[in-house]
Amino acid sequence: MNEHRWHKLQRVYNRIFFSAFLLGAAYLAAHIYFLQNDPQVTAYYSKAVHSRWEGTENPEGRRGDILYRDGSVLATTRRLTRVVLDMKLIREGGDEAIDGIVHMLSEYNGGNDLEIRRRMLASDSRGLEILRGLPAASAREIDDRSFRGVTTLYYLERYYPCSDNGAPATVGFYSSSREHQLGLEAAWHNELRGIPGRREFMRDGSQNRLPGSMQTVAEEVPGRSLRTTLDPAIQLICEEELAAGMEQHNPDWGVAIVMEPHTGQVLAMSSAPDFDPNDFVAGKLFDEQGNLVNQQNPAVHFLVEPGSTAKPLLAAYAVDRGWISDNQRFICNQKINIGRYWITEAEATHYIGDSSGVPVADIIRESSNVGMARIAMKLGQEQVLEAYRSYGLFSRTGVELPMESSGRRPNSWQDESIKWPTVSLANSGFGQGFSMTPLQLAAAYCVIANGGYEVHPTLKLELEDTAVEGETGMLLVDNGNERVFDLDSGQRRVLSEQGCRRAQEWLRNVVVEGTGKKAIPDRYMKSMANKRDLKSGNPRFLPAGKTGTGQIAGKDGKGYEEHAYLASFAGYFPVKDPQYVIVVMYSHPRRGVYYGGSVAAPVFSRITDRISYLAFGERAEVPNET
Repeated sequence: MNEHRWHKLQRVYNRIFFSAFLLGAAYLAAHIYFLQNDPQVTAYYSKAVHSRWEGTENPEGRRGDILYRDGSVLATTRRLTRVVLDMKLIREGGDEAIDGIVHMLSEYNGGNDLEIRRRMLASDSRGLEILRGLPAASAREIDDRSFRGVTTLYYLERYYPCSDNGAPATVGFYSSSREHQLGLEAAWHNELRGIPGRREFMRDGSQNRLPGSMQTVAEEVPGRSLRTTLDPAIQLICEEELAAGMEQHNPDWGVAIVMEPHTGQVLAMSSAPDFDPNDFVAGKLFDEQGNLVNQQNPAVHFLVEPGSTAKPLLAAYAVDRGWISDNQRFICNQKINIGRYWITEAEATHYIGDSSGVPVADIIRESSNVGMARIAMKLGQEQVLEAYRSYGLFSRTGVELPMESSGRRPNSWQDESIKWPTVSLANSGFGQGFSMTPLQLAAAYCVIANGGYEVHPTLKLELEDTAVEGETGMLLVDNGNERVFDLDSGQRRVLSEQGCRRAQEWLRNVVVEGTGKKAIPDRYMKSMANKRDLKSGNPRFLPAGKTGTGQIAGKDGKGYEEHAYLASFAGYFPVKDPQYVIVVMYSHPRRGVYYGGSVAAPVFSRITDRISYLAFGERAEVPNET
């Protein structure tokens, strides 16, 4: 009986266990079913598997080139190679494998096999970069030798082929880290940069790429190229002549700008001291003393008091508006007292006229500080401010460069309801007490040169689509039309045509009769029919312009540095139908001479002399009109 009950209970327990087993199995099957059909779970496990067995890479899109106006290259992108070693695989081949690789690679690093061997033996890395910067041909040679554990990888690197004369502060530089960028490279980064591609490949059990498994999902897209307004020949002239002036006068810095006065196109923008942008690409940001290499562009970053180069701007506008007349006379005694201040002429022997006063044309020709101070005081602050503003001063020019300065007015000028101190008003007449960039000064002189219209400096001629040919990185350029400006539609007139002719005559006389004689180029001197008459030469080779000797403001913003001057010359040529506006500046020349007419004017002269041969050739007929 008891035995019968035991067997009966055992059957019951077996049924319960079996039922529980079936329920559990059913639950597990249902769970697996739902997991298999849950898109989130499926995606998770799929990603885990793929991350183990699949890999991706995103090749960089080639950066667009920066070009001179003629299409020659200022900045380009090279396709280079680096050699990477898997030391685990190489060591499996023993000393013989190491010796063979050392011998092969030494052919590409100048035969320094000891350095290669030292680095290989000191590393256990599976990704040791042993060589970098090899051309594509060298990479193919290495690949053809098929050494186990040796891989060549391509990469793109920025390169500046004209680093010694290619306007480095203007073009700037680019590094892939983007920690440091400058100039056009920074301003046009979004247009220049390429779009990365996408490639997928399979890995083996050791996580190495399986040969032949690479598939391109999306091709990389090259960036657009920027064709600039810079002229390679004129840029080279400015670089060389500016450097000669730096050597002769030992200033802190210098700048030379050449603009086309009708369009505002910048044909050259040179600064010194300069730098090699290829050093920045390589990460060499500091000089031998550990100081960060100067990267600033004086043409747009530095603020300077223009000195006497501002005189014709104010006088021309005032006469043109009828605020004063061109034959009006102003007393130009050697110095005048304004409160506790004295305004003096630059030199004790300065021309001061007689008791009847000096007309405006002579004040400009002889660069009289006292005469211009009297003109400014007669005009008053509202008219002086209007005059300088009309040329675009105190506002950024809008040139396509980052961090452009806008110019600076004294605190007393900021609120127009505040009356300026009389001495501040007087100083404004001869370019003191306010500041501008060298490029702003060049743009202002374009107004006088082009017949009275405001222009906006530009470095952009056009953006072009680019294509890469093979592995050489050569650029295929789709030539386009240059931008054309119509001076009669849409551009603001600053001076009347008659007012411009008057100002042009003043600036011509500065050169042939006044303080700017050293700006006359040799070619004009050789063309003179009468060697005693500076007006008898071929006007095609004659420039016009104005000297400037400004004081340099103190670093604390108070007063002026002692014995520190800005030597400048601003002008244009030819004197008839001007085609080039040129500004030359040197800050703090130190070799005993500091006047603009002695320091900057000779450099201006040499630049115009050399450009005249580019513009007119070796021989040029003397025009009928003189």
